[in-house]
Amino acid sequence: MESEPESGEEFEKSLDDLMMEMGIDLEEKKLVVFCPSTVNITQLFREVEKRVPTSFKLISKYDKEIPKLEYKKIIHALAWMLSVDKSADDLKVAELRGDLDEAFTYLVRRRIHFISGLSEDEDLIYVHGWEGESEEHFKLKLVAYKTLKSDYLYKDEEIQVEQEAVHIDEHIYRRDEGGNFFLHLVPDLQTTDRKIWVEIETLRGIKDPLIGLIQKYQRKRSAVEQFEEFWLIIPSFEIMVHKTALKTLLKRLSALFGRKIKVSVMHPDLVNRKVRKLWQFGTM
Repeated sequence: MESEPESGEEFEKSLDDLMMEMGIDLEEKKLVVFCPSTVNITQLFREVEKRVPTSFKLISKYDKEIPKLEYKKIIHALAWMLSVDKSADDLKVAELRGDLDEAFTYLVRRRIHFISGLSEDEDLIYVHGWEGESEEHFKLKLVAYKTLKSDYLYKDEEIQVEQEAVHIDEHIYRRDEGGNFFLHLVPDLQTTDRKIWVEIETLRGIKDPLIGLIQKYQRKRSAVEQFEEFWLIIPSFEIMVHKTALKTLLKRLSALFGRKIKVSVMHPDLVNRKVRKLWQFGTM
C-alpha cells in the first residue's frame, strides 16, 4: 500500500470494496495477508482483523537478497500452489526472473494459459456441468476424467459424470413426499465397474473442511463402500492452507468407509492435464 486514504471512512470503504471483489465476506473464518517486509500495513491489518478475527500476516523473511537455493525453493512452492510445477521450462524461466513478484506474475500467466487450453480439450464434450457449478470445479472434473482415461485406461462409456451411483442397494434410497424412492447420492465421477468414486471439493464456502466433509460423506457412506477407491480432488492452494486438517480427514474417511477402500487426496497437474495422488490411506 503506497498511500493511505485521507479519511478513515474512505479507507474502510476501500477495504470493504476490495474484500468484496475478492469474495471475502464477514463469515470467512481465516484470512491470510501476504506483505513485503518493506511495506507497513499496520493500519490495514487492524481494519482486516475487525472484519475477519482469525487473520494472519505473513512477512517476507528476506528484505532484498534471497539466497539462491531458498529462491529456487520458493519458486517451486509457488508453482506447486498454482498447479504448474510440472513444467520444467516455466520453472527455469521463473527462476531466471530474479524477482519474486515478476516470477509469480509469470507463473500466474502460465496457469491461465494451461487452464484456457482445457476449454478446447477434446474430452470437454463428455464432462457435464450442473447449474451453479463453478468454473474451477468443472475444470477439476475434466482433468479427473482425463486421468481415468489416460492413466487407468477407461473408455468414455465406462465413466459416468454426475450420474446416480450404479447398482446401489435400496437401503440408501429415501422417499420423497409422494412416497416414491429416489437416490440422493451422485458422485462427480464414477467408473461403471464400481472401482473408483471421484469427488471434487474446491473448499469454497466450507469453514472447516474436517467437519464439513465428514458430515457430507457420512451420508454417502453406503454407496462409497461398494467401490474400491475414493478420490478426493482439491485445488493445490487449498491443500496448502488446510494441510493438517486434510491429513486428519484422510484417516477419518478411511475409517468411515472401511480400511479395504483406498482413500486418496489428489491435486491437479494442469501442465499434463491430470490429477496426481498426494496422500493415500487404506489398502486393498
